[in-house]
Amino acid sequence: MKNTVFSQYKKILSILLCTCLLTGLAGCGPAENAQGNTPQTAQPDATAEPAATGHSLSGENGDASDGANTDPAATTDTDAAPAGKITDGGLPIVDFDHFVNGAWKQEMADQNAGDIYTWDEENREAKEFVMEFLKNGDLSTLSEEDGLYKTAAVFREMLDISDVSARTEKAKELLKPITKAKSLSDLYALYGDERIATFNKLLRFEVKPDWNGYNTLNYCPTDLDGILRYYQEALANEAHPERACYVSYMESLGFSEERATEIVAHALEISDIVNAYQNDPEYVDELWYFDREDMAECPDFPLFDILTKLHAFCGDEDILAHNNFRALCNELFTKEHVEALRDHLLFCGASGMAVVCAYEPYITNENYPYEEYVYSYIESMAGSAPDEYYLREKTSDADMAAIRSIYDDVLAETRLMLGDTEWLTVHMQEKAKSKILGIRTFFGENTYKNEFSDVTLTGDAFDDSFALWSSRDRFERSQTAYEDADRGYFKENMLIGSAWYNERYNAIYISAVCLATATDAENASYEELLGNFGQVLAHEIAHSLDPMGVQYDKDGWLEPWLDEAAQAEYDSRVGQITSFFDGMDTEYDRPVDGALITNETFADIVSMEVCMRLLAKRENPDYDTFFRAVARQDRTYVINNVDYLFSDSHLPSKQRINYVLGQFDEFYDTYDIDKESPYFVQTKDRLRIFNTAPAAPGS
Repeated sequence: MKNTVFSQYKKILSILLCTCLLTGLAGCGPAENAQGNTPQTAQPDATAEPAATGHSLSGENGDASDGANTDPAATTDTDAAPAGKITDGGLPIVDFDHFVNGAWKQEMADQNAGDIYTWDEENREAKEFVMEFLKNGDLSTLSEEDGLYKTAAVFREMLDISDVSARTEKAKELLKPITKAKSLSDLYALYGDERIATFNKLLRFEVKPDWNGYNTLNYCPTDLDGILRYYQEALANEAHPERACYVSYMESLGFSEERATEIVAHALEISDIVNAYQNDPEYVDELWYFDREDMAECPDFPLFDILTKLHAFCGDEDILAHNNFRALCNELFTKEHVEALRDHLLFCGASGMAVVCAYEPYITNENYPYEEYVYSYIESMAGSAPDEYYLREKTSDADMAAIRSIYDDVLAETRLMLGDTEWLTVHMQEKAKSKILGIRTFFGENTYKNEFSDVTLTGDAFDDSFALWSSRDRFERSQTAYEDADRGYFKENMLIGSAWYNERYNAIYISAVCLATATDAENASYEELLGNFGQVLAHEIAHSLDPMGVQYDKDGWLEPWLDEAAQAEYDSRVGQITSFFDGMDTEYDRPVDGALITNETFADIVSMEVCMRLLAKRENPDYDTFFRAVARQDRTYVINNVDYLFSDSHLPSKQRINYVLGQFDEFYDTYDIDKESPYFVQTKDRLRIFNTAPAAPGS
């Protein structure tokens, strides 16, 4: 249960960090803002090497050797470089990223590839693998009560569009009560209908942890501005390529072209009000609990009665929203807005059912087949069944044993490193080690899984898809019942190549794709597995100690635990990361934002500190294989979306590879790095967090 103090005072809590803490997991994967180890950065030109260096641009001494079991003597000119060090064709290495990844980037350029991120190919392979089973797998091997069976059955029902006219008729029937709504009370009755609630984007709640880790109903209306303006433009322009299709679709649902235009215009009125609410600078960083007493100030809006009908409350009857939520409700839910509210709901319904109704552009798009739309639709509601299938088929018991072994090594070494950190008192060391020991790790599985036990298939694509949809929402709402030790993941996407840390659970999540692409874990050398996968785990563990994670205790409660002296030293070391990178030039003629990349770079550096300690304990460690594996993990190729690149919280990949590895003596001991290289880091400037900083200023 919620602790007494928090329960008593939660109505007066307003936290300054709400924007960071409540936008999703504190991770860095692609999904909701994650703080894991999915690389998000790249360089635009595979051949952008200074011509004056005279160094190889082919990557022949880099990735062409695949980085495995490289014999230093085979790639080292001992007359031109310190004995035993690996060179670039006999010359010092200017750019390690190019040295390892140059050939790959040139290949991408030769193929006229678009933006390529490190795990793009793995994500695509996972999607294709699962889709193939959903389309053609042998369902006779599964029980009809199995969640995977039900998912595949609905996928196949939707692909068969021979009954699309019947689906459209059912969609019309579902929308009919909305078209008849004449009052606020009519709308409120509709809001409490479970099927209609699935596509009600105005009154949309997600179950998310609050800043102290409790699963809470969060008001998260979906921004429809982009799609609404797209169709507004289409309807106003006779030559628009999608105009005729949209008009035809709306007519099939019973709306004339004039009425369709009116629906979009009315829906935009509501969208504008919601956008103002979401972006109000006075309130955007403030989240607040609301219960029935608070909402009594909105007499025309029976929110809690609606949510009760939807069985949304398993614990306390309260919701979390921006502090201007009541003002929004009082502005929206008035007699003057009845028509606009109704039409907003109609637009949501029409667009929400477009895939199952086989909207014409979906079945005529040669570049993105209809099955792709159906897969995205199904995957969003399919729960854990496809993820579990992929993990089961793509990993062996031996692979998982190797992965768990390297994880245990990384976890144990992190604790040992904290015990050796001189600027932490013994008490603080124990606090830190206790937090690491308390980390919960989820290997490709959610804690709570929706098996669709409440779904009975009928063979009708429309009814069965809505059954899955409603089951997903019902399952999510049930998660508010879990508190304290029972908190856990329940809707994470395991079919993306990512891992991330959640400070509110003190937990690490490793996706099925990340596990399945650990480069043949069973047969990989220790250095290869550590570089391909162990450093990813070390990065996530490090996030438990980053400037966000350090504010939470071992149980995931918001309880800073560093004492004043330790906090001062910690802040100094974190500040050095910010200062080192802030304003740094990049190949894009844009500077690095030091504050933006601090948390992720903190985790990068700490993960390398841990890995260097692990390798130092091995007899004749193969640093070359390790460093190459890390560089390949972080390689990216971006030629288009540079704006996104510099809004991301990771360093651009060239800087991430060259400068993070360049903080460590072992890197320079392994390779002949040109001291005149812009990426060379002087010993006195090398960053450390928990390991002992380099001693020799000016060396």
